[in-house]
Formats: sequence, C-alpha cells, structure tokens
Amino acid sequence: MRISSPAVTIKDIWDALTADYGAAGTYGLLVETNLDAPVSGAKADLTTLESRLTAVRAAFLDVGISSRLAAVAYTAERGTDSAALASAWTAALATALGAYTAAKAAYLDAAISSRLATASYTTERGTDSALLAANYRPPCMKWKAPATIAQASATAGQYYTILDTIAHARLLFFIFHHNMTGARNMATKITVDGRTLETAYTAVPENTTHYVYLAPTHLGAEDTAISTTRKMLIDVDVPLEGQSVKVEIKSDQSMSTYTIYAAVYYGSLT
Repeated sequence: MRISSPAVTIKDIWDALTADYGAAGTYGLLVETNLDAPVSGAKADLTTLESRLTAVRAAFLDVGISSRLAAVAYTAERGTDSAALASAWTAALATALGAYTAAKAAYLDAAISSRLATASYTTERGTDSALLAANYRPPCMKWKAPATIAQASATAGQYYTILDTIAHARLLFFIFHHNMTGARNMATKITVDGRTLETAYTAVPENTTHYVYLAPTHLGAEDTAISTTRKMLIDVDVPLEGQSVKVEIKSDQSMSTYTIYAAVYYGSLT
C-alpha cells in the first residue's frame, strides 16, 4: 500500500531526532552530563591562572626580560645609524671637511688634469693594431762595412782571420789577391755555425782579384772554390749564412816581404 504525505525537510528530520534530547535514558543526556564536568574543570583552571598572573607579577617579568636585553652586547649596523656614525667623526676629520671648499676642489681638479695632460703614455704592446702596423718593419738584412786584412809577412800554411762574428751574418763576396811575384798557392776556410768549408790550394797569379764561392760537389758535402777568371757571389748556388761566421785565408809559402789582401762583404739582421 502506498501512503502519500507532504514533502519532508531536513529540519523536520532534525527535530524528530532531537525531540527527546536530554530526557532520562537518552544518549543526549549521557553526553551532556559527561561533557559538562571536563569543560567546567578547564574553565576553573583558566580562572585560577588568570588570578595568579597579577599586574605585579607581569611587571616583574617585564623587568627580568629588559635586564637580560640590556646586558646583551649589540653594535648598530654600519651605515644605518646616523647618530652612531656622527659620534665617530673626529675633530680633525670635521676640520678637514670644513676646509674642503668648492674653490679648493676646483684647484685640485685643475692640478690633476694638468698632470694627466703632460704625462707620457705608451699603448700596451699587442693591444693597439694601428700602432703595431705603423711600427712594423719586416726583417731586412743590414749590410755592414766590409771586413778586410792586409797581412804582411805571412807564414806558410797559417790561416789568417778576415771576419769572425757571432751575429746572424750572410756572406755576399769574398775576394783576395797577393803581390808576391808569380802565381802562389792560396786556400780559404769558411766556418758557419761550427761547420767548416775549405778550398783546396789553388794557384793564383799576383795582383789579380780572385773570388771565393760555394760550390756543392756532391750530396752530403759542400766545398768552396776559387775563381780566377770571373766575379762570383759567394752564395752563387746556395745561400751562405749563420749565427756565427768565420772567414780565413792562407798561403802555402812564406811571404816575408809581400802582403795578402782580402775582403769579405756581408750583411746582418742585427
């Protein structure tokens, strides 16, 4: 069987459930009875605490905290306490600041500017491309005055030095002649960076200029030769240069009353 009734609301349900709340034998009465006792006790405790925390005790607590804070070392942060900063100024500093007028500042600026204007300054090497380009000079051989000798009374078989240098040298011409009657056997020696290049004895006529030149004869060995017929560069075939160069000449006969004349034309990078 189906019963029709009006719509039931939430309030209707709540009112029906709590209609007998607090009545004897209900859970409502049980909860209310047991909840009142703890709440009432807590309230009593709070009342007791409040009564004990009197104004006198509160003041005593404030004094204790204040005394502890007063005993703590504390320095005001630099830059935030204007009074502390001002108290640290000395009389000398105050005098100096007072004497530093605008006129004196202008004078100081003028003095510094004049010094800077007359100061010499060289741009750091390697940072100024324009300066480097303006001062760049490619390596170039500098020709020196010829090294010469006029060796009188030469001893047979003894070498005489014409040029001896440790500079980076390059030989151009090596020429010589003698004034002894008739042809005489002459030899030369060139030492480059410790390596020796010698000519064999060659018969050369008197009072005739002769040219020494480098003449490679075979792989692994280089010899120098003497030309008695034409002008020859010393490095006609191979450049002859080194960090140390020494040039010498000798005759196989003594020249008691005669002279050997020799000259070496050369250049250097230094």
